[in-house]
Amino acid sequence: MDVKQDLRAQRTQKHLRRALCELIAEKPVSKITIRELTERAEVSRCTFYLHYDSIYDMINSIEDEMLSDYRSGLREVLSHDIEASALIEELISFSFQHKLDNRQYAKTLYRNYGNIELISRYTRTAVEELTAAFPEKLSGSMPSVLNFYISGIICLIHEWILSDSPAPPQEMSAQVISIIQNGAHFLEMLKK
Repeated sequence: MDVKQDLRAQRTQKHLRRALCELIAEKPVSKITIRELTERAEVSRCTFYLHYDSIYDMINSIEDEMLSDYRSGLREVLSHDIEASALIEELISFSFQHKLDNRQYAKTLYRNYGNIELISRYTRTAVEELTAAFPEKLSGSMPSVLNFYISGIICLIHEWILSDSPAPPQEMSAQVISIIQNGAHFLEMLKK
């Protein structure tokens, strides 16, 4: 594929994604037709079918792309040779920033299409990458502990992105670090 065709394909996919987000904001995915999607995007049905098999295939493609970017970013952060506390802060900051960078699609898909499976996919991706980066340290009960923390952080990130005016990623990262460091203290406060 030459560069001109590739740019045209990217532009077409961008129009289709924008139109899909607009339509999902108006009604459930199950009520959206290919015809209204392509009319909104100002592309032909044939063009749509050059890129996707269905609307659900399109949604899966968007999710897969977001997860691929997330996995690549995690690998980049994990390649940094820094102390553990700085690495944790960097991983959390990256996770918030990644979601903010993908806010248009993430917010629309989560709010109107359902987010449980996508949250699970993000959690699995993070656990897989951390396990691959530190296989010798993640034995015994550590995988369960890791899954516990990552699940909570990912859920918090998803709730954060759904808010109408999310706090800056750095502020949210600091809150998560505080929760991790003071978790037992928060539990003690509940007992009082």
